[in-house]
Amino acid sequence: EARLGIDMAPRHVGNHELLGWIARSQGQFEASIAHFQAAIDMAPPDPRTRSALASAYAAGGRRDEAVAILRDLEGHSAGAAIPAEVFVTIHTALGNVGEAFAWLEGSAEDRSISYFLFDLRYEPLYAPLRQDPRLARLFRSMGLDLGEARYNSRLCPRTPPRPRTARSRRPTR
Repeated sequence: EARLGIDMAPRHVGNHELLGWIARSQGQFEASIAHFQAAIDMAPPDPRTRSALASAYAAGGRRDEAVAILRDLEGHSAGAAIPAEVFVTIHTALGNVGEAFAWLEGSAEDRSISYFLFDLRYEPLYAPLRQDPRLARLFRSMGLDLGEARYNSRLCPRTPPRPRTARSRRPTR
């Protein structure tokens, strides 16, 4: 479907980002890099897209390019609000688990982690963090269990979708 989206709207940034993540998850790092770079070239620089590109570089063995993006973002972070998840993503992809946890702990303190919880729980990129007992401790410190990371009304103001059951689909009489 994402390829169809590219055919229909070749200049849509979101399509390239989605294909970049899909290619990365399939081990097609050069394709992933190409899609993330296309997304960056089409729109104003977005730190999240740049961190996705850095993660693809790191996964594809192009560590120097990933580190260059990290250093550039670190240089801009003093004057701009760059989400902690950007740095968590890059540090995790580079294997810098300690640095990733430093950013996670800071984002847990200021509660900016709330929209990132689902990714931490399910995204394959963050498997090294899930294997570390510090993530379970971090979740417990927020009153969560790793299994509850998907939705928590205290942390995520959006209401979670209600599960659909056979009873809820029946027409009312």
